[in-house]
Amino acid sequence: MKSMNGKELETIEEMKEGNMSKLGVTETERKGTGSQILEGGYTIWCLGVDNSTRAKAGVAIITYKAVSDKVIDAKMVTERIITMIVNQKPTH
Repeated sequence: MKSMNGKELETIEEMKEGNMSKLGVTETERKGTGSQILEGGYTIWCLGVDNSTRAKAGVAIITYKAVSDKVIDAKMVTERIITMIVNQKPTH
């Protein structure tokens, strides 16, 4: 995929077929930062360029609900590097 814009559902279908609970995406070409709940219990954590800048890079992580519920923090290091802290401790 050249850009993530408008291709979230296609990406989710690929994740389902590959039985993936999380996926890192580069070259999203999105502006702004934040998370958005998508269809089927998935969340996209977008970290793009400033709204005044031409979107030419950007990164995102798409997570399934089981992972999304455990995300503590997501930060953009650069327009090409994202970090995410996930609480992996088992709950009893």
